[in-house]
Amino acid sequence: PFVQRLCPRRSAESGGADGALAAAILGGGCPSIADRSAWTWLLVRSLGGFGCIILEYMALRVIPLGTATMIVYTSPAWIVLWAALLIREPIRPVIVACLGACFGGLLLMVRPWSHQHAGPLWAYALSLVSAIFAGLGYVSLRQLKGVSYHVVMNVFLLVCLVMSIFTGAALGQLAVPPLNSPAWAYIVGVGLSAYVAEVCITVGFARGRKSLGRLSVLKFLSPIFSSIWGVIFLGELPGAFQLGGAAIVL
Repeated sequence: PFVQRLCPRRSAESGGADGALAAAILGGGCPSIADRSAWTWLLVRSLGGFGCIILEYMALRVIPLGTATMIVYTSPAWIVLWAALLIREPIRPVIVACLGACFGGLLLMVRPWSHQHAGPLWAYALSLVSAIFAGLGYVSLRQLKGVSYHVVMNVFLLVCLVMSIFTGAALGQLAVPPLNSPAWAYIVGVGLSAYVAEVCITVGFARGRKSLGRLSVLKFLSPIFSSIWGVIFLGELPGAFQLGGAAIVL
């Protein structure tokens, strides 16, 4: 019943043989091959998500972490703008005010002015484009509300796997750590936590109805939880600016 509520449009009802084939590969609840709208949004979500991830990592290699974080976490504003542009969701003044307050709180937490602003201009541009792609990916989840969340995840992860292999091969960076390397524990941990986070985001934005603006504001909680995890695992105590910024966001 839970899956049926998540995915009211089943492939067995609308897809025929094409839907059955896609469902066998990607899971039950897969849209039929003829459903161009669903497949278009699946492609937008997958390519947008991959573009966001790869561009953020490329930028982080050459510019300060705080600065890159500040730029990437402008994605809630892009969610609101994409929603207004693509699905005609109105931009409410209260949402704009909340975004502004959260952005101010994030500014206090990250304090990009305290870092050395060295790095090429293209890296800052990549961080901004990463945020734009992230906003587009989240808006696409709203349009995929009739597709089961595990189908969305399977398509997204499959596209990311293929694109990662091609990108890594093109850049000559397909190195894999040795099997006895301690890095594998962190890689597996990051993979599992990212997967759970993506499932929650996929289901939440798909069932958000006309509340994408409100949901986008919740994205600003990520730096707060990052600080909490830093205290638990790294012993990094937050300073006055971080606490003040977190209070503003909350």
